[in-house]
Amino acid sequence: MNSPAPKAPDLKDCFHRVWKRLSARLKRKQAKKAGTSSTVIAVSGGADSMALALLFAQWPQAWGQPWGWHLAFVQHHLRGSESLRDEAFVCDSHRLWQTFPNPPQSIVVLQGVPPGGWRVGAFEGPARTIRYQALQEFGRDLSAGAIVTAHTLDDQAETVLLRLMRGAGISGIGSIHPLVNPKLGSENLPIVRPLLNHRRDDLRQWLTEQKVPWMEDTSNQLLDPDRNYLRHLVLDPLVRRWGARAGRFLARLANQSRVLQHEMARKTDQLIGEMELPRAGKRVVWQLAKAKIKRNDELANCLYRLWQREGWPAREWSAVRFRRLARFIRGRGPLEDLPAGWRVHLDGYVVRFDPPAEWNCKVGFLEQA
Repeated sequence: MNSPAPKAPDLKDCFHRVWKRLSARLKRKQAKKAGTSSTVIAVSGGADSMALALLFAQWPQAWGQPWGWHLAFVQHHLRGSESLRDEAFVCDSHRLWQTFPNPPQSIVVLQGVPPGGWRVGAFEGPARTIRYQALQEFGRDLSAGAIVTAHTLDDQAETVLLRLMRGAGISGIGSIHPLVNPKLGSENLPIVRPLLNHRRDDLRQWLTEQKVPWMEDTSNQLLDPDRNYLRHLVLDPLVRRWGARAGRFLARLANQSRVLQHEMARKTDQLIGEMELPRAGKRVVWQLAKAKIKRNDELANCLYRLWQREGWPAREWSAVRFRRLARFIRGRGPLEDLPAGWRVHLDGYVVRFDPPAEWNCKVGFLEQA
């Protein structure tokens, strides 16, 4: 028996949940400053982002009122002529969108190349950082309300596998969040990912039915990048064996991890609040006796949360290093050097964290009274 053809994504299903959480924020911003009734859509020319743009182009059919949107293509110049081809395709797509009820207000190309150019090595992480920075700057210039990206259920499943293979814990496999709100006081715009419940194949089928073209990225077929390796040699065989539910199971694991992560963060913040003494400048002081910490992983979570809160550089701070530091503080492990010039002073039940004066120090150290 042939399986039923995939259904076109339902606009309300895609946007309803995230829109309810986002609309209140947009209304507050709009009351303070005009021009926030628009969003920035990140588009690469691929099938996922073209499907996302199509949803916005058909917006009035689902909601009864138009909502302004802008297409933004970030040019990284990493794939030679293909990058230029995709840029031209996105710019020329304005003719296509004019045939729909709600065409974009503008299509722009943002430059996403670091000042010194690309260095030899991995590009995925730095390119992602630069891409979001460019989108945020463009969104702020427009006084837009949000940035919307086209991450799918397949992206979620791949990210779960990728982080598991890199040794991530519960917090790491939370993976891609459907709605990322900026920190209090930040000028950044919220990031919305309304397609996380939809599979890549379903979106392509829908684009085909709507006669909307897209571009293929040939670099996605290379097996050298870890993500492509997991996509073609791990996830695709799982889907062939267990069907589409294989990806949904991994995505469900990410959702459950986020719920657990929020609860862990709440308890961790409570423990930090119990331990923390009045600070002196950048120095942070904890009184361990004030908190009932019985396990090493609880203290390691507190340390990780502290680094996040203070915005301290953590590039060389792996989960293993946080656990080792926690063991030392609890008197269960040896004294050892730490990265980035850190000094952690332990005196009985009092622990003091002194950030280095210069972040470029090569070696950090611990000392015990």
